[in-house]
Order: sequence, then structure tokens, then C-alpha cells
Amino acid sequence: MKKIQFFIFCIGIVFLSSCANPASENSESSNAKLTAIHNFSSYKGIGVGTPNVSGNSSARTIYSDDDLKLIGQKGDGSIEVITFDDESGAEQKQTYHLSCYTNRNSFIFMGFSDYKTTRIESDALYNHTINYILDKKTGKLYSLDFNSSMFDIGPEFDGKIIIGATINNIEGMYFFSIQDNLLKIELIADYETIPVNSYSIRLYTQVDRYGNFFTNENEMRRYIITKSGRIKNVPYDFNLCVNGIFYNAYDSDHITHWIDENGECVTATYIPTYYFQMMDDSSYLLNTSSKDLISYIWGSYEYESEEMLAIGKLTFTDDTKSRYNYEIVASKPYIYKNTPVSYFFNKTGRVIYISEDLSVVTFLDVMKGDYTDILSLNNVLRVKNTETDKYENVVISYVDNDLNTINYYIDKDGNYSTSFKEPEYIIKYITPIN
Repeated sequence: MKKIQFFIFCIGIVFLSSCANPASENSESSNAKLTAIHNFSSYKGIGVGTPNVSGNSSARTIYSDDDLKLIGQKGDGSIEVITFDDESGAEQKQTYHLSCYTNRNSFIFMGFSDYKTTRIESDALYNHTINYILDKKTGKLYSLDFNSSMFDIGPEFDGKIIIGATINNIEGMYFFSIQDNLLKIELIADYETIPVNSYSIRLYTQVDRYGNFFTNENEMRRYIITKSGRIKNVPYDFNLCVNGIFYNAYDSDHITHWIDENGECVTATYIPTYYFQMMDDSSYLLNTSSKDLISYIWGSYEYESEEMLAIGKLTFTDDTKSRYNYEIVASKPYIYKNTPVSYFFNKTGRVIYISEDLSVVTFLDVMKGDYTDILSLNNVLRVKNTETDKYENVVISYVDNDLNTINYYIDKDGNYSTSFKEPEYIIKYITPIN
């Protein structure tokens, strides 16, 4: 296997003084190379934000009517636009416009443009932007300013990220990592050797608990790439289970093989009685307690021919968290799908939904399995809309018998009101650090 690796010094990004809306603490040093986030240790979170305007968000692309900036959240919850340190130690303000933002366990990939952006792309960096990697442990910036096409960003394992890109005219799959304060780039295989398209790394690649990356572009291009960079062709379409293991089927009745810690396709020695795919849209890992070896999953199932929604409790029965038992701790019938009434759950693992007769809003605590009626809806003629807003509030809008439209805002703790004061900044993404 052809393997190339090289290192790039932590040199950061050059922000040109001729860009739109230039702003630097020292205008004469606006061309200085950026090396780190200024006062990085003071932040508890880093993300994307903008002064408060109307906007909306989606899974991979977010939009705003105003300029989007890299922002920092301090310990007291306050938000500010981040500044940078340059090579001389001088503080530099943001001059370019944030257009790409991708978070991984150890790093954040960022792309800046010299024109005002109204959308943030995720899982990809483009060659028309100024791109770099932020080390979340140190706050240092690593420039990606070299001859390359766009970067398709895959998953990370133990500080190593798989990337699809053309770098120095070599199209292929790469590993990115940081070693001894240097950005290390390793060519796994070029396209002529292993014909995997760059976008497949972004869209069709997952990594298991052992550091095996599986990419599945089509039936002829199914590969396991081990953390050491070895590539193996596999005969099955593998799916990642919640125990972090690749299995060759979606359900327990059809599982025959798995991928072991060496990246080998072998006969499965353990098949879960209840199988949950890690990335399945109908099953969500809500909470994990490493101490108690317990996880909670929100998903759908059928019981006596009736479709239900349930909170399932996964209890791992071995220290490696490979084997587990499953039990339902709370369940409710589906609300009819042809109505605008929906279920909502947020990062705290709590679920909010409206009763079938449209009279009560119920709050479900996932960890306890307890249902609490938090709000009565009076004289509901019809539910007009239900959505989760950009602040993670559940917004319920309904029309009463007098044709008045009433809005309720319910926060993540189950508190509600008919009004909501918007904060100074709209936070599009926030990534915990430090």
C-alpha cells in the first residue's frame, strides 16, 4: 500500500487587510499569521453565532440573515466574538466571515470566506475558503492553506480523523492527526488504488469502538480501514450498533458476521436480542452513564399491531460494553401522523408531547420514566404548529374556540410561558471545551 505522510507547522491563517469589513486590534498587523484563539482557557464552549436576527437551522446547513462569527461562551454563560493571537502575540479580531464549521471529538474544522456568508456548511471545507483546524485541547490553530480541493470530513477515532480530499494533486483518503504540535497528514490510499469518492468519506463512513472505519459507497466498494491504515474489502453492508460494533444486518434475526478488533470480518459470537443501529433516525441514544453501564434509547416498535414510541433502557452486562439487556421503561402510542402534533426531545433526554385529545402537554423524564402533565391547553380548536426553535424551546401554537392564536414556549426543564425574551446572540452551534 502506498503511504505518504508529512507535517505542517502550526502557523494559523493569514487574514488580509483588504478583506471586507477589516477589523484588527492593530491594523498594521492585520496580515499577521494567526496561531491560536486568544484567551482560550477562559471559554467553556466555542461555536457559531450572530447578533440576534431571524434565522433557522437544519442538520447540515444553517442560515442567518446576518453575518456569522466564531463565538465563545464563558463560564458565566456570556457570549462574545472570539479573537485570535498572531505570531507576535498581538490580538487580532475576526476579519473574514465564518462559512464552514465541523465539530469532532478532538478538533473543530473551520472555513472562512472574504465575502459575507449567510449559511454555514458542515462536514466539508472548500478550496475557496481559508481553512484550518482548531485543537480543542490547546486552542492552537493549524492552517490547511496548501494545494488542495475541498475536504470531506469523516469520523474521528482517538485523535485521528479520516478525510477525503485532493492534496497536492493526489486524490484519496487521508488520516489527519496532531502530534508534537504538528499537523500530521497520512495518505491511506489514492483513488487509483482504492476508488472511493471523497464524498463517501463524508456521507457513508462510520467508525467502530476499535477504530475500524467502514465506508460503503456501493456493493463493489465496501472497505474496512483499520486505525493503522490497512484496507480490506468486505462482502457485507455493515451497520454500527449501539455497542459500537459493526454487524452485517439491521436486525438480530439476520446477523451472521461482525468486524472484530483487528478489522476482520468474522462469524458473530454474540448477537444482541434487541438490535439498535447507532445512526438510525428512529432510534436515538439519549443518555449514557459509563459508571452504571446504562444507556437510554428513544425509538419506535410494534406491540400488538399498534405502533408505539418507547424509552428503552440498555444495561450493559460486561465491562467492555459489548453485551446488553434491553427493557422498556416508558411507552406511549403514536399520535396520528396526519396531525401537526409531534413528540420533541432535547439534549437532556426529556420528551415533550401533546395528548391525543389536544388538552394536555406532558413532560417525560427519560431517566426516571416519569410522566408529568405540565400544561393544560384550554378550548383548543386545532393545533396550528409545533416546532423546536433555535434556542431549544418547544413552541406550541394553537387556535382556540374564539379563533385566537396562542403560543407557549417550553424550555428544556419543562418551564413554560406565553412570551420569550431572545438573548443578545443567536447561537447556531456550541461545542463544549475545557
